Amino acid sequence: MLTSEYFMIFFVFLLGSLTIFYIFYHIKHNNDFSSLKIERFKKIASEVKNINNLPPSLLKKVEIFLKYVDENTENNVFEIERKLGIDIEVLEKKLLKVNNFKDNKMDNFSFKKEVYKELATSLLGVLSFIVDKKIVSKTVYFVSEPNGNTFLVSKAVDELLEIKNDCKVTLAIIKEGMTAADSKEIIIEGNVKVIDYSDNETWSRALELFKKKSPFISNIEVLGSKKEYILLCLYPVVLTYNTIAGEREGKPPVIMLKKGENLWE
Repeated sequence: MLTSEYFMIFFVFLLGSLTIFYIFYHIKHNNDFSSLKIERFKKIASEVKNINNLPPSLLKKVEIFLKYVDENTENNVFEIERKLGIDIEVLEKKLLKVNNFKDNKMDNFSFKKEVYKELATSLLGVLSFIVDKKIVSKTVYFVSEPNGNTFLVSKAVDELLEIKNDCKVTLAIIKEGMTAADSKEIIIEGNVKVIDYSDNETWSRALELFKKKSPFISNIEVLGSKKEYILLCLYPVVLTYNTIAGEREGKPPVIMLKKGENLWE
């Protein structure tokens, strides 16, 4: 009889403990979700607050949001939405529809700046080309020069050794954001040149550019493993840029054409 009573007490205690654990877990999970959602919208709100033709009603909500998150160290999505009188996701969609918002009409200078920033902070891309009617794809390290020419480095595997000078290639780069919608896609199309091992000047220039991005790649010559790798120089012709959020909304990608050594349009 006592054993049965102890078991019931233990069961009630265990059930209570699990319930408390679930409540705390749910609160933490909710707070983490709130933080991500607030951080994402804060970025958008900061970008659109200075747009000249932003409707006054939207501007007021943006200002309320920014003031609230600046004055409070612990923010909650539901409390913010109560103060705004609108769901954050609905407000975000309204802001994205404003004609002059960055994702709709980005001026040429701002667009270039955005692309250069994403390229400078990304390290890997997927290089694709055709050899004997067969599509070859290989992950490569990349670094770009100010004029847009891009050095590609990878292990000298068989499929890459088949590439020839002036071969048409595509380099695809995905820059992940806090969420999938924040991620960006950059596709560079152009022709490549295989840099010979005897071209020490070009090899040195390329490896010097990799110093900040990849200390490992920048030191392959010092490590004596230079000939285990292949160096290509990609001369871009077309650059395509899009965000996952923009793609979901059916927006066309932004396309830049290389018109000269330092001229993109």
